[in-house]
Amino acid sequence: MIHKSLTHWISLRIIVVALLVSNGFANDKETPGKNCLFIGHSFFIPVSRSFNAMAKNAGVEGHSQRDVFRGGKNGAPGSLWDHEPSRTKIQSSLDEGNIDLFGMTLYSSKSSIEDYKKWIDYALKKNPKVEVFIGIPWGRTSEGGVKRSLAAYSEGSRAFQSRIHKELILKLRALYPKNKITCSYYGMASVELWTMHEAGKMPGINRVAKSNSVYRDAMGHAGDALLTVAGLVWMNTIYGIDIAKVKPPKVDFKFDYKAAAAKVIALDKKHNPKKAKL
Repeated sequence: MIHKSLTHWISLRIIVVALLVSNGFANDKETPGKNCLFIGHSFFIPVSRSFNAMAKNAGVEGHSQRDVFRGGKNGAPGSLWDHEPSRTKIQSSLDEGNIDLFGMTLYSSKSSIEDYKKWIDYALKKNPKVEVFIGIPWGRTSEGGVKRSLAAYSEGSRAFQSRIHKELILKLRALYPKNKITCSYYGMASVELWTMHEAGKMPGINRVAKSNSVYRDAMGHAGDALLTVAGLVWMNTIYGIDIAKVKPPKVDFKFDYKAAAAKVIALDKKHNPKKAKL
């Protein structure tokens, strides 16, 4: 009887472990979840929601998040600060004092060092150990209705990422040496996927469409393929999870989307050196 019960118990353990691994739950003990707050526009917040679904699907224990959205330039840090209803909503979340990671993006305006400082200084009052996350989005794929060339888009994106790292990220890290300032250049996923699509390496994926696409409109808002790749980049950047172990929900792409994410992750690692615990 004891032998039978022991065999049954071992069988149950094997089944449970198999289920956990298949769903990505093997990461939960080594990857404690964070209470996240993300604020921004339509090239940022949809990615945060993709990341949220992946984190939950991967079983990151303790992960939770909320977001505050305003479109276009209205989602820039300075614009959100100047918009009283949004500022009040964001500050109310920060005032709870339990935010582990505070994420912002940028825009071509209202994204100065001073704009970020206002938010970081406020966040630190009640969340002294908060990690600041700056997500760098991709640029529009067309300007004034005219489609940009892939070559110009790729070159401009790489130059922009390098400049922003020097002019924004490094300066913020110098201003807040006691806090972790993480950046994600997830916008490079747009360059990678557009390049793959142009080369015919994305079977079943449209460049622009409502589903199974890189973009969902001519401006460059993210389609499901771009949201998936960018979400994987966030999973690695924020939680350090091996994306090979992550199974994004509701995804059945025929192209190697994880290889695309890995290329962008390599850039993130270059700009996010490990910070010693304080």
